[in-house]
Amino acid sequence: MKHLTVGVFHDDTIGRELGKKGTESDIVMFNRKMDEHIFTFMCPVEDKLSAKSQIISSIDAAIVAFTGTTRELGETVVMLDSLGISDGIAVTSLYATPDQIAAVTKDTSLESFIVGKRDPIKILEVLKGFNPERGTNFSPTVVVDHSFSVRGVGEVILGFVKKGIVRKYDKLTLLPANKEVMVRSIQIQDENHEQAEAGSRVGLAMKGAPIEDLKRGSVLCALTALRQVQR
Repeated sequence: MKHLTVGVFHDDTIGRELGKKGTESDIVMFNRKMDEHIFTFMCPVEDKLSAKSQIISSIDAAIVAFTGTTRELGETVVMLDSLGISDGIAVTSLYATPDQIAAVTKDTSLESFIVGKRDPIKILEVLKGFNPERGTNFSPTVVVDHSFSVRGVGEVILGFVKKGIVRKYDKLTLLPANKEVMVRSIQIQDENHEQAEAGSRVGLAMKGAPIEDLKRGSVLCALTALRQVQR
């Protein structure tokens, strides 16, 4: 399966048109599985810097609705550019023509975004064509965006495998808590798996750290990778 994580900005309704609603906090997730593709759409509930920062650190591509020239839109463009997000769709509106969007995104990573109308079907077709590079040969790295306790299961984190392959029973280092933890089980789209490759959105049942340490922004990485950095 081909996994793609997409941030959706400045359109409160397009996420639910693109996928089925999942986890919600100050970030709401929408999921869609079609053909050989699994899409995860991440939308900030409110246009807050903390939520947008978490989303942009996790995504492969972005959908940005240019609904007007606002401080919040400019902030989004700068943040996407700073992390080099170059795959995406710029959605036109009555207030933003293709020429106006080109002027705003000139000399940024968004300059390569595909510009088009707000059409969910066409948007999905465009997203199918994106092929982000996956660092499957690297040591595993997982970025946490949600965590909770499940009765009979224990501590569970939701997040994205950014690099490498995470396997059941892997021992990893949890940062910044600096604790050794073990992956007890792996789920992708509510199905159990033995491993998850870079690009996958996962639910991991963890052992070795309390829920307070498994907070948003935490990172799971390989023990060997951490030792090499410390040297």
